[in-house]
Amino acid sequence: MPEIAYCILAHDDPVMLERLCARLAPAPVWVHVDRGSSLSTPTRERIANLAGALRTRNVRWGGFGIVEATFDLLSQAVQAGTDHIVLLSGHCYPIRPADHLNQHLCKLGERDAIQMVRVAAGSHLHKQSSRYWRMEPYLPEGARKIYPLRKADDVARRIRNRIARGIDRDFSAEIAGASLWRGSAWWALSKSSARWLVAEWANRPESFAPYRSVYAPDEMVVQTMLANGPRAGCQIGPSTDHGHRTLYEAPLHLIAPDNARRLTDTPENRALIAQSDRFFARKLYSEENALLDWIDKRVVHMAGTHSSEGT
Repeated sequence: MPEIAYCILAHDDPVMLERLCARLAPAPVWVHVDRGSSLSTPTRERIANLAGALRTRNVRWGGFGIVEATFDLLSQAVQAGTDHIVLLSGHCYPIRPADHLNQHLCKLGERDAIQMVRVAAGSHLHKQSSRYWRMEPYLPEGARKIYPLRKADDVARRIRNRIARGIDRDFSAEIAGASLWRGSAWWALSKSSARWLVAEWANRPESFAPYRSVYAPDEMVVQTMLANGPRAGCQIGPSTDHGHRTLYEAPLHLIAPDNARRLTDTPENRALIAQSDRFFARKLYSEENALLDWIDKRVVHMAGTHSSEGT
């Protein structure tokens, strides 16, 4: 069976993060927590004990910081030499036994389980990629603690982004004519693809520069680089550009049909999980303790059933 390592990007809900790390054990786990997160020292210590590394940097929603955090973790996992590297958020949770995922990735071999969507001209995804965006603040974090300055900073960025709507941008030309690809930010990479990406990150930082001014680069960088590099075609297969609905086609993750902010404990959502062939569910929070306990019991039962069938 292939060895799997997990990289987790988290920004809140330390109880959920700790539970997720424990649930993934004994597989290697690397964790990034946003620097502004309010994790107590004891919690940090417990998570650090569960994970191979606990890293921090400032991350803004929709900004390039999440790409930097991802490559921080990816570089650590590549050094460990695992066969597949799975990227999760702190609000993902396994809904099937680890052996099921192992077998799935084993069948893929050197292919990547990543959503690859070639951006169609004039589509919703193309419009996201053909504008200049600034998600990072102008002011340092210290200055932003002063409310009037933080407010002024946020207003300035909103004005700047609104003005940028009228500026035509040929993003493909900025990346040497490469085709544009997007997809879910949550994936599993083979060892070969992960190594190539980390080498590009270390040796050709200039190739990542254009992505600093696009919207949600974490849904674009890895896909576009893989599709235009030597690992092109080593993925499970391209998806069609369905605009904003493209996100529902994540290969490993169950996403609620309405893309709800939280997956709550309802009969409908339990049925959704029970019927899913995915390996993780998105947007689970520690407050949904009953749902998480139900998932754990179901996974244990599935593992036991599978084990008895194999004997």
